[in-house]
Amino acid sequence: KEATLRIKLQADDGTFDDDLEEEEHQGQDEEQEEEETRAGVEDAELRDRGGVKAGGTRDGRALRTEEHEHEHEDGQDDDATEAKERFGVRVVSASKLAKADRFGLSDPYATVHVVPASACDWTTGAVTTSGNKKHVDDGGTLIGKTNVVHKCLDPKWAKEKSCFTGEVPDEGGCLLVQLWDHDMFGSDDFLGEAVVTGPELLQALRSSADDEGRAQMLSYALRAK
Repeated sequence: KEATLRIKLQADDGTFDDDLEEEEHQGQDEEQEEEETRAGVEDAELRDRGGVKAGGTRDGRALRTEEHEHEHEDGQDDDATEAKERFGVRVVSASKLAKADRFGLSDPYATVHVVPASACDWTTGAVTTSGNKKHVDDGGTLIGKTNVVHKCLDPKWAKEKSCFTGEVPDEGGCLLVQLWDHDMFGSDDFLGEAVVTGPELLQALRSSADDEGRAQMLSYALRAK
């Protein structure tokens, strides 16, 4: 019996729509048509003003096309940079969690942290945490916390309660997802954690970008500290 966690990772500030919506593509096509129409009007105005010179000089359309290509290339570079810098994570579900309550169930929720290299000890595979286990030492950033699913060992979290965004950690850093049992009185009980290493995170984001922005599902065995 092994407790597991399922998460989704997506490049940029993920929306976690499993299918790309047709409206998005239609909107992009309409924008391109409008851009081409504006370019044609500007070329016509340029010719009317005598802007096209005789001889081997490039005409306004060629100049406009070249500018548009440069803008398109620059936009692609910007998109690639953003995909490397930010990401989206969704906590989807967990299964076979430990029974933390006296009645044989748990009230699980998840916290998601971006952890810097200074807080990771890869020789033992451990992530250094403080005495209060909900917070990570050395500048680790808590980027999200799901809702509590009451009296459940196989929780599933709704999309609107489990999607968060953060910055890709520096080299040697990681993404840390911890599961907790919510207690009405006293401190919450630790149920396990999953660590997504920097290379694993980057690979998932590259796969997301290559797959037209679709989120990538990952499954991890929850481990004790």
